[in-house]
Amino acid sequence: MLLDGYLIVTKHTHKYGLAGKFTKNKPPLRSNEIAIRVECELPIELFSRPTLKFNITIPKEAVPQREISAEVVGNIQQLIQQNTGFDVKLIAENDDSL
Repeated sequence: MLLDGYLIVTKHTHKYGLAGKFTKNKPPLRSNEIAIRVECELPIELFSRPTLKFNITIPKEAVPQREISAEVVGNIQQLIQQNTGFDVKLIAENDDSL
């Protein structure tokens, strides 16, 4: 994609210094302006938005054990009873459908 035109640079006498604008055609210039011819080749890919892609891999070692020991079940049951006051009976069943 070709960008072709003129950069018009204006020199200001006050605190702003220089200013610029881009035009397709060369305009009539004031005494404090200069025109710089610009030809710029830009790849069209510059304007396409990137597609984000990422892969997530969870190693087998990171998968928790499917069995909960009786001691852990007892601790959970005790914590629920202490915090809620309810009598709770937990049963750990093995579900091989997963």
